[in-house]
Amino acid sequence: MSKRFFLVFASLLLAACSQTPESADGAGTPVAGPSQNVWSVAQLPSTSLTAWNSSDEVNVLDLDKPVVINLWASWCSACAHEMPLIADSEYASHVVAINVGDLAVSSSGMASASALVASTHGAFPIYIDSKDTLMKSLKVNGLPVTFAVDKNNKIVDYEFGELTVETLARLVQASES
Repeated sequence: MSKRFFLVFASLLLAACSQTPESADGAGTPVAGPSQNVWSVAQLPSTSLTAWNSSDEVNVLDLDKPVVINLWASWCSACAHEMPLIADSEYASHVVAINVGDLAVSSSGMASASALVASTHGAFPIYIDSKDTLMKSLKVNGLPVTFAVDKNNKIVDYEFGELTVETLARLVQASES
């Protein structure tokens, strides 16, 4: 009986440690994963965004398209890794980054977010979704997540988790197809 219990326990433990969409990376950051309904919203939802360094507002539907939209927060270690990768890539001009979650945290959280934004050297536009409308509408349950959006505001591809140059290239190509 104890051998059987141990095998069941070990199996459950291994399953819990595997990288699933709802699991966490080594730093404890939730790894983004599609919820059941992520594709039930084929169109990008109307969302008011605020420019990072001003009070200018824009609707996500009015951004130049096609575009690759990256949702991020400063407390997300994978987001912090990918921001400079995006900025240094040949694809930076195709990306819009949207901060989610940092306005609800302390002023030190905003300081971390500001430092991360500064590290991008203005390579791509950065906005704030202060009400996390995109995450809620798209039923995203972790960060980072990046969507390829075509000229008709349709989500045509996505990447959950930290980007690589190859996945960024794929998303840019998908947005332009």
